[in-house]
Amino acid sequence: MTLRTGGWRRTAVEVVRIVVAAAVAWQLCRWLGAARPPVYAVVVPLIALRDDPFSAAHVSLSRVVGVLAGVLVGMATLQVLPAGLLAVCVLLVVGLVLGTVLPPRGSLNIQVAVSALLVFALTGADPEAYAWSRLWETAVGGAVTVVLGAVLLPPDPVRVLRAEIADLGAVLARCLHDVAELPGATDPATRPSADLRALAQDAAAGVVRAVQVRSDLDRAVRTATVAPLQRRYRAALADLSAPVAALSVVARHVEVLASDLADLAAKPRHRDRWGLLRGDLRAVATPLAAVITGRAAGREERDSLETAARAWMRFRSLHHDAVAVVVRHPLRRLLDDLAGPDGIIGPPEAEPDR
Repeated sequence: MTLRTGGWRRTAVEVVRIVVAAAVAWQLCRWLGAARPPVYAVVVPLIALRDDPFSAAHVSLSRVVGVLAGVLVGMATLQVLPAGLLAVCVLLVVGLVLGTVLPPRGSLNIQVAVSALLVFALTGADPEAYAWSRLWETAVGGAVTVVLGAVLLPPDPVRVLRAEIADLGAVLARCLHDVAELPGATDPATRPSADLRALAQDAAAGVVRAVQVRSDLDRAVRTATVAPLQRRYRAALADLSAPVAALSVVARHVEVLASDLADLAAKPRHRDRWGLLRGDLRAVATPLAAVITGRAAGREERDSLETAARAWMRFRSLHHDAVAVVVRHPLRRLLDDLAGPDGIIGPPEAEPDR
């Protein structure tokens, strides 16, 4: 695999951040009196300091809290139960239950169960010494990671998110354009349904990506709320909420459009309709694609939206068969959602019999 120049640069920055933070954490633990190599302090920046402007503080916090809770659970269990299957089951149940309420919110923090099991695994040695070393070294590593992650070549969350949003907008616009072209429609030896099914899968992947971008934005906002050096990004991050929400809606409508058309394309009685619809459908999809890419960049593109609306109304007046109806409805919903609360088309059509 060949990395582009930008990819090599991001990788180099990531390596530098991890190595410097790990070295500082290691040396700090040595100065604080670590009797053995302070490996646990190095593990935290290795996990947390990725080229991800949304995760370092939260990963460090969840790891430190998870280690603390896991060590306590492991030591308490060994005080009342002998090492055995029952103790393992108790450790897992308590650790996983605690992992549902500890940070990060909305996900299962397995660090509690892992740390508890590691205390259990060292019962033949000195579990108390292990527990104490793991606890304070992890705390040192977490503190170093949070501090250096904020000041040592920190990624710009706004820049990263804008790039993600622009890429997602381009993918969705291209998917809509390809659906409008109705691949394979003019070649009787091909099956439009297969092409459209592949486009439906691309649109479904777009829905997943939209969810991920939303998650990244939420994490960036949380970090900017608690990290002093990230607070300068709060206003810019707030401005990204609208395009992210818009692209989430776009992704769902494009997926519906491609999926429904793929289902109809598989039916022989509809096969002769593809070439007849292509030109008028393209007239709607082309300006709509411009609206999508513009919205990803924070532009309204109202002229393109109105052009698409006029083309849609012309499409409705010309085409009345089942294929045309399937095309019309997700496009109308897409137009109205992009236009805002007042819509642009008017009240929804009655759902016809397909």
